[in-house]
Amino acid sequence: MMKILCSAFLGVMVSMTASIAMADVLLDREEGIEVLAINGQEVDEEDRQASANPLRLEDGNNQILVAYTTEIRDAGNETVLDTSTTQVLLFEAQEAQLRLMAPEIRSRHEMRAFDEGNRWRLVDNRGERVPYRSAVLEKEGLQFDRDYEAELRRFNRTASPAAVAALGRESFAFDSPVAAASVAGAMPSDMPQGATNDGMSDQQMVGKMLKFWYQQASSTTRNDFQRWLSESQ
Repeated sequence: MMKILCSAFLGVMVSMTASIAMADVLLDREEGIEVLAINGQEVDEEDRQASANPLRLEDGNNQILVAYTTEIRDAGNETVLDTSTTQVLLFEAQEAQLRLMAPEIRSRHEMRAFDEGNRWRLVDNRGERVPYRSAVLEKEGLQFDRDYEAELRRFNRTASPAAVAALGRESFAFDSPVAAASVAGAMPSDMPQGATNDGMSDQQMVGKMLKFWYQQASSTTRNDFQRWLSESQ
């Protein structure tokens, strides 16, 4: 029984992560650029900064949410840190190594101009520009503790050229048709019920496996699972 359950869970995880392993687009970014979300999913804190490893993306269309922080001179000629608006970029690439850059910004006036969008530079490993569409992800009031995933879902329901309609739906990996099919394919139809050889019931085993995989999950995956669990009650 233990081997059957382990095989089933491993099969699900392999099927859910296969697309990541096959991704062929690497995105590097200049110092000061944060990638906050990819295709509607928030990026873990440790992977957002330019000092982290290049981000691995799927071939084809990708939508990223980015912001830029740099030193500028204020009105008193003091050096301060300033951060741009959060901006959505939509681009297409196949088997490419890309680098995202921002222009040199030395004043608050230049930062405000950058805040309007369309001033990023996205290039491939030959230095050729990669076309993209962009839009500002606007939020009124305080900018702290933003729920980027919820904001992006609302944004992707708009007519913006940088929006992706499929990313505007309230859906999570846990209840998607792809995940459901993966689970159905991985779980044998004749799985026995009752106790395992070591006396542990099926539900006890499921509980232990759920705990194990939850501990392996990223913060983004945990948040998705918790949200799905809450909505499923």
